[in-house]
Amino acid sequence: LTHSSSNSITGNEITNNTVGMKLEALSDNNNVYGNRITKNLYAIGLQGSCNHNNISKNKIETNGIGIDFFESCNYNNVSRNNVTNNNYTGIVLYDSSNNYVSENNITANDEGIKLDSSSNNSISNNNITDNDYAGILLWYLSDNNSVYGNNITNNNHGIDLVDSINNSIYHNNFINNTKQVYDYAWDHPETEPSKNIWDDGYPSGGNFWSDYEERYPNATEIDDSGLWDTPYVIDADNQDNYPIIPEFPSFLILP
Repeated sequence: LTHSSSNSITGNEITNNTVGMKLEALSDNNNVYGNRITKNLYAIGLQGSCNHNNISKNKIETNGIGIDFFESCNYNNVSRNNVTNNNYTGIVLYDSSNNYVSENNITANDEGIKLDSSSNNSISNNNITDNDYAGILLWYLSDNNSVYGNNITNNNHGIDLVDSINNSIYHNNFINNTKQVYDYAWDHPETEPSKNIWDDGYPSGGNFWSDYEERYPNATEIDDSGLWDTPYVIDADNQDNYPIIPEFPSFLILP
């Protein structure tokens, strides 16, 4: 679709192409839903100021890259898709802002959700599990994003950071990731460290960390709040001040 708006693409089986579906050059307000898109190099690509599109309830499996936003694709909604077993990245946002990525099942890809030079996006209520490299990647000036209510489980890196700051990361489950958080600057001092916000204050709280009690065996609860009294320290610049006790969070997503 080029310069094409207000279309519906639904109920298609799209298989064994270089690109399964592409929206480009001011293709706005389209609905892409209920498709099965498999074995393509790129399943769905948006490029060049494609805005206010809705991508929902698609099965996006065994492609190279699942959903790829490239060059100022803003105000799009990506929700309730099954994005699994893709060889590279499930969902990529490059130089794109103010998008909503919510309630997707993103499992068994090399990378789950990757933001590169993309700010002011919302990543919420996704199940992000068993991705080989990382669940969520915030790379190269991906600032001021909100990451909340996600189930981030059994990935190599739960969240992977490169030179990205002022992201709000709270009410997530970090469960059994090899490294719950990894900052590229830890091993590459020439890179600026990423400084982010890891809780929503008191009494709202921060995140649930599966290794918390092992790291802080003497921590106690703050006044029946469901929050631990000892911050979860990620590095010198980052800590969750109000980690959540396992029994407390009603917002936790079931796999």
